[in-house]
Amino acid sequence: MRILLAIPFIALLAPRLDACSCSTPGTPCHAAGIAAAAFTGTVLNMTWNPVQPFQVDGLRAGQRGLSASRVADPMRPIPRAFYVVRIQVAEVLSGIAPGQKEIEVVTGGGGGDCGYPFQVGMDYVVYAFKNAEGRLETTICSRTRASGTSG
Repeated sequence: MRILLAIPFIALLAPRLDACSCSTPGTPCHAAGIAAAAFTGTVLNMTWNPVQPFQVDGLRAGQRGLSASRVADPMRPIPRAFYVVRIQVAEVLSGIAPGQKEIEVVTGGGGGDCGYPFQVGMDYVVYAFKNAEGRLETTICSRTRASGTSG
């Protein structure tokens, strides 16, 4: 009985575990050199894209006649929810055309998926990489920061 009473207290004292773990992002020059794109800009809007079910031959997973082995394609990225962040480009540092006025970057929702917490109307220095789908993406592990903040 005492063990059952102790379990809630142990759970409260246990360290918090997150799936996102980052190494030090290095200097701004180093980060810009390894990024697919580096730029400054203002967030215009953000669109949430929820997880989409697997699609195979026009059918959704779980529909009649669709086996699990046909859905579980090891080469296909695991579907995940993400934000598409539209940014008005102020200054190009690398990786995008100098005259480009707007750009889209994807990021996770935050928490364990390492998504960056952009806010509409705020200015940022963005360091982005190309993800498996070929889209620019950034995370809290990059040097992406709100303009005027150090780190």
